[in-house]
Amino acid sequence: MNTADNNWEKTWILSAALVISIVSYIYIVATAGSVNVQLVQLEEWYGFLCILLLFKAVLAGPLYRVFPNFPYKQQYYKSLSGLGIACFYFALLHSCIAFFGLLQGFRGLPFLNTFELISVIAGFVTLLILSIMAATSWNWMMQCLGPKWKIIHRFVYLAIGALIVHVLLIGSNYTNFSGVYAVVPLILFLVLLLLYAASTRKYLFTKMPGTPRWLITLLVSIITLSVIFSFYQLHILVIGGHHHG
Repeated sequence: MNTADNNWEKTWILSAALVISIVSYIYIVATAGSVNVQLVQLEEWYGFLCILLLFKAVLAGPLYRVFPNFPYKQQYYKSLSGLGIACFYFALLHSCIAFFGLLQGFRGLPFLNTFELISVIAGFVTLLILSIMAATSWNWMMQCLGPKWKIIHRFVYLAIGALIVHVLLIGSNYTNFSGVYAVVPLILFLVLLLLYAASTRKYLFTKMPGTPRWLITLLVSIITLSVIFSFYQLHILVIGGHHHG
């Protein structure tokens, strides 16, 4: 990916993120009732924006491997570093509001149940990875790191896994998957998973030409369904744990 001339895209994305965060804050503070309601709505909205930007950033690779003629490829790739930094920005806003506002800082940790505590840890892991990726998304850092840059940014997949665990364990919207905050990320996750399955299948076709295609398709399908089943079981476990509590 050529990042030498992506400063305009990065500036535009980060400026838009700043404006959106400020306008959102003003609107929610003006329309929401109590301070606690304001904090909840801000925390949910900033977290939702973080999820959208993260999935948009990681969607580029599998999308253009499966559909190489999909339009706006150059513009899309130039926007990735800006999307990553903006994603961290909204994740930081979400985390600060949730931890220091709703949870009241470290003094609130002893009052969390097991699911909520694991969710906080998973959220911290996600924020940590996003912060490292944001710090290395500047052009001069890419040049300094060289090939190591790609290795560092592969941790985005760990961030996605931790993020999914985070929202499934603590997000009230994800208990019955009702509402935009739950349905949209679920659709994005399934689309991303299917695109990665299709791109992996395509890659294995070229790297293992002697292997029957039906066998590769079966293997990829089993792995994909196993991932979906694992997160579904986690969802069932959380619901059962909340009902039992």
